[in-house]
Amino acid sequence: MPTTTSTRKYWPVFSRLENRMDALRTIRNASIFFEILVGVYMAAIIKSAYLVSTGRHEIPVNTFVLMFLEMAIYGVGGLLLPRSNSRSLAVGLFLFSVLNIIKAIESISNGHTNAGLSFTKIIQILVLWGSIRAVEATFKLRGRFADANTQRTK
Repeated sequence: MPTTTSTRKYWPVFSRLENRMDALRTIRNASIFFEILVGVYMAAIIKSAYLVSTGRHEIPVNTFVLMFLEMAIYGVGGLLLPRSNSRSLAVGLFLFSVLNIIKAIESISNGHTNAGLSFTKIIQILVLWGSIRAVEATFKLRGRFADANTQRTK
């Protein structure tokens, strides 16, 4: 098994996983993406809170609670993913991103279309792609790219 580092200069989330280092790099970059998403959620919460406080919008409290919940799940998942390389955590983040895509599609089918929703759809598609890659990388780390030291005894 080759242990050399890859000399490719592109982001590994969009590349093939050819060795263990590529898989670890993909997991790390996916977790960075989840943390960037937390920053986007914080900006949206601050903007929404400002609009509510100035009286420009009336946003239901459950919307704020859902935004905080999504932010917390992506934040904790993004922090734990590179430390644990857990398949179950990666699958959980994938399922949560699928639920968010379904929620965005449902709001479109209900006739809610605006610029904020379009931005949210783009972000959710990118999150879905990052979570798919994290699932692939974590499964390959435990399977094909497993070290002799990390393989489980049978």
